[in-house]
Amino acid sequence: MPTLRLIPALALSALIALPACSPDPNDVGDQIGILKKSKSDRQKVKAVENLQKIGSDAAMKGMLDLLKATPKPSSQVVAAMAKVFGETKNKDAVEALCEAVDLTVSSGSDRATQDANTANKEIARALGDIGDARAAPTLIKLLKRTSDNYVRIDTINALSIFKDPDAVEVLIDTARDDRLESFINKKALLALTEFDSEKALPTFIWMLFYERRGTSFFAESAMGVFRLGEKSVKPLLAVLSGEDKELFAKAKEEKIVSEAIVSKTAQVLGDLGSREAIPALLKLLRYKNEENPAGEYFVRMAAADALGRMRAKEAIKPLQSMLGDEETTARQTYIRALFLIGDKSTASKLTNCAAKDHWLLRDVCMYGLAMLSPAKDARLFDAYEKNAPKLFEKDCNDYGIFGAIDCATEGKKDFEVMMKGMKGYRTTIEVVGACQSETDCLAKALDHEEPRVRERAAYELGRKGGEEVVEPLLSAIHRPLKTATDLAPRFAAVIGLDWATRDNADAKNKARAAIPKLKEQIETEKKKQLSQPAAEDISRLIVKLERGQSEAF
Repeated sequence: MPTLRLIPALALSALIALPACSPDPNDVGDQIGILKKSKSDRQKVKAVENLQKIGSDAAMKGMLDLLKATPKPSSQVVAAMAKVFGETKNKDAVEALCEAVDLTVSSGSDRATQDANTANKEIARALGDIGDARAAPTLIKLLKRTSDNYVRIDTINALSIFKDPDAVEVLIDTARDDRLESFINKKALLALTEFDSEKALPTFIWMLFYERRGTSFFAESAMGVFRLGEKSVKPLLAVLSGEDKELFAKAKEEKIVSEAIVSKTAQVLGDLGSREAIPALLKLLRYKNEENPAGEYFVRMAAADALGRMRAKEAIKPLQSMLGDEETTARQTYIRALFLIGDKSTASKLTNCAAKDHWLLRDVCMYGLAMLSPAKDARLFDAYEKNAPKLFEKDCNDYGIFGAIDCATEGKKDFEVMMKGMKGYRTTIEVVGACQSETDCLAKALDHEEPRVRERAAYELGRKGGEEVVEPLLSAIHRPLKTATDLAPRFAAVIGLDWATRDNADAKNKARAAIPKLKEQIETEKKKQLSQPAAEDISRLIVKLERGQSEAF
């Protein structure tokens, strides 16, 4: 009998030992209960993840109520909630997220500080994803006070989305703060390019020239100047002419040479395409500084390139007078400027220089011929090719431009490269020269296997202009970049489309329709080293296309 009396007691003990029912991961009430009662941040973060999977209004409201409550959830839980509200773009959460920002946290390696900064980072990112401008004042305060770089990055990104004018000052301060890492300065500059604010212009202009520990801020600053458009022209002309005494004095303190300032300013004015700059740029073609011969060349070449991209006919005679320059890169720049302008008379001046001096100088003259000559001039290459073996021997032995090699044997490959180059130039003249500005012929040439053919065809179409050239040039821009030889034809297509749309409203409207596809292309190409510069060129083109006709200058 005693044994029988033990059975009910054992059964009762077993019932007491059974665990309580586990919370249902698909039940809003159960998960909210964990958020309210659990002492484990790990369990609470998992509950937040479960509530996101549930995705109901009740799940979102339950989390939001807890985020609004006092005291606030822990930093880990706030970070998890912020991520959910950002991904769901929940505008109802904006106020609560702003209130959850911790403006007192400093930098540090302890867990509490790291968690607080992570929460601030996730909140900043979430507010940017939500895109509600009510968050701007809080993020401005956060950028002023935070000492965490990851928080800075997401805060800057969000402020660039909101474009609140009150954010300009703090972004300028961040861009110019030497105590910060240079990549933070760059992020702030890029954010400022999204604001149409003249307040940022002095910063952009200064940062064109300023470098810190080998880091240049030119690319980001140049885009900022470019986006401000006509507002940038007069201040840049003041720099180009030397009238901006304050800037040059500051540059002297930083040991920035004046030639660097002038050449970079000329380059940016070329990007802007302002004809107001032409007289000053023409003067720079005669720039002299015997104490800095290299800088002298940089200035002249920058001015020539800018005048070429503007297609400034006033520069034709001065540039033609410079074609005898024995510095290869300089001569190439002057010739390139002339074929950008499209001056056909230059071709006759290049025939002699294509037959004398060493190969590098002959080559740039042949390049100019390829870009300018009519089809009949292809016969010039009969003589060039015939004399090539004799001239190659002179290039190799007398000039040594192919290095220390046995010219009779090892130079064979170099000679083959020369002959291939001349063949490409001849083909360009034969194919494009025969088109005689016919749109269909030039459009077909954009698909030619020879890169120089594609390059010249794009320039010819751009100069021809009209609505009918837009589609072929867009196709050339969309053509994938496979090797470095594809870069020049791509640049020509971008420049050509700019020329074609600059003064033609119908062509501009047609090109504008392609902006979404161009933006998608930029996102792909800016991630690859080969295509990064080309993506930058397209970005500038889009800015010009988006400007109204009244803003063109």
